[in-house]
Amino acid sequence: MITFENLGLVLEKTAKAIPFENLCIMEKRTTEMTKENLINKIIVKNEGGLCYDLNSILYLFLLENGFHVYLVRLMLLIQMM
Repeated sequence: MITFENLGLVLEKTAKAIPFENLCIMEKRTTEMTKENLINKIIVKNEGGLCYDLNSILYLFLLENGFHVYLVRLMLLIQMM
C-alpha cells in the first residue's frame, strides 16, 4: 500500500525506472495524450517521456491509489540579457 510516508521511495523508484526522454518527438511518433495512450507508451512499451507524459502518468497512478492530486500547468519564463 502506498502512503504519504513511503511516497518518497515510490517517486525515487519511478525516476529510476522510467526514463526522461524525447525519442517519440524526434521520431515523429506522437499520439494524443489520453490515459490509454500513456499506459501503452510508458507501461506496456516501457518507453519514457517528457515532463507532461511522466507527470500525467504519475497523476493517474496517485489518483488510483487514493491520493487527492491535481495537475497544474507551469510556464517558466527566463529573461536573457
